[in-house]
Amino acid sequence: MINAKAKLNLILRALPLLAMLITSTPAAAMCYGVGDRYWWHIAGEDYKTTPQLLSWLGFPANNRLLGIWLTQHWQPGWIHGLQVAIDAGYVPVLFDYTLGDLYQDGPQPWHYVEAHQQAFMASVQRLAATLRPLHGTILVVLQPEFNIPGVQDQPGFGRLLAKAATLLHDAQHPGLHIRVGTCVGDFGHYGTRAEDPQEWSRFSPALTKALPHLDFLAFQEMRGGTHRNRQKEMKSYTPDAEGIAVLGKRTVAFSAYLQAHYRKPLLLAYFVVATMSPPGESPRVWESAAAHGYTDLLQDSQKLAKNGVFGVMAMSLFNDMAHNNDEHDFWGNAADHFGLVRANAPLGKDHIGEPPYQIKAAGRAWIAGTKNPSTDSCPPSSLDQCCDPRPAK
Repeated sequence: MINAKAKLNLILRALPLLAMLITSTPAAAMCYGVGDRYWWHIAGEDYKTTPQLLSWLGFPANNRLLGIWLTQHWQPGWIHGLQVAIDAGYVPVLFDYTLGDLYQDGPQPWHYVEAHQQAFMASVQRLAATLRPLHGTILVVLQPEFNIPGVQDQPGFGRLLAKAATLLHDAQHPGLHIRVGTCVGDFGHYGTRAEDPQEWSRFSPALTKALPHLDFLAFQEMRGGTHRNRQKEMKSYTPDAEGIAVLGKRTVAFSAYLQAHYRKPLLLAYFVVATMSPPGESPRVWESAAAHGYTDLLQDSQKLAKNGVFGVMAMSLFNDMAHNNDEHDFWGNAADHFGLVRANAPLGKDHIGEPPYQIKAAGRAWIAGTKNPSTDSCPPSSLDQCCDPRPAK
C-alpha cells in the first residue's frame, strides 16, 4: 500500500510532465473554404461549380467548406447538384439571409423582424425540405449579423432562431446531419484596438436564448475602404482606420471571447478585406492591405484552432461586379471587390466572364496560407473530424 504522503509525492513529480503534455498537444485540425455560391455564371449558358473553379485555380485540397448565400428569393436550383460535391468530400455552409441586412431596415429593425417572421420560418421550412433528400453533413448559418441595435437585445429573436434550428434538425435522417448556427459580426471600434469586449457583450440577450438549440457559433470579420458610418452616410477609410494592422490579433481575440462566454465550436464564416481603394487613392493601398490581412489571419490558424475554431472561410472566391447595383450595400462599391480572384466582367454584370482569371495578391496569400503545413490544415481523409462541429457517432 502507498501511504498518503507517497501518493502526494508521486502526484507532485508528475505535474511537470502533465503540464508538458498539455502544452505540447497540437491544435485541432483546421478546415478552410470559400463563398459565396455553388454555381458561378461564366458567360452565356455556361456555369461552373465552386469545386470546379477551385481545381482550375490551383487552390489547396483542404478548401472544402462551400459557402452558399440564400437571399430572400432563393431557389432550390441554387444548390442543384450539391450531392456531387458532398460525395467528393466538400461540406456546404448555407447562409440563410432571407431577412437581409437588418441594419438597413429603419430605426426599429425588430419591428421589421416581427413583421417578416412568418416568411422567415416558411423559408426555413422550404430549406429543410430541400435538404432532406441529401446525404452527408451540411452546416446552416441562420441570419448572419443579427447583432445590431434593436435586434441583438431582443430575447424574442433568440427564440425565433431556436425554432428555426429545431425545424432544420427535424429534417435530419440517419444519412443527413444538419448542423445549425448563427453568425455575429465584429462591430464597434477598429483602429488600433485588438479587443472590444464591451461591444461584443451587446448580443448576449438574443444569442443566449438561441444557444441551447445551436450546434456551433459563427462569426465574421469584414473591412473595406468604403462603407457607411453610424449615420448611414457612405464614407472612405484608410487601412489604419479599419485596423488592418491588428486584424489578425483581433480575430483571435474575438474567437477567444466567444469561446469563453458561449462554449460552442466556432466557425469564422466569412473573412474579407475588400481590395477596392476609394477614389483619389492608389489601387495598391487596399490591395496591399488585403494581402496583409489574409496573411496575418492564416498565420494565426493554430491560435484560432486552440480557441475552438474548426473552420475559416473567405467571403468570396470571385469578385461580384453586380453586388452593389442597387447602390444600397453597406460597403458601397467596395462590395464589388470581395473576391480572391478578379472577375472578367464589367461593373454591373453578374457573371465572371471567360478564363483565364487573375488571382489577386489576397488570393495568393490565401492559397499559400491554406496549403502551409504549419497551419495544421484538414486533410480530406479526416473531414468528419474537422469540418463538422459535431461529428456523427
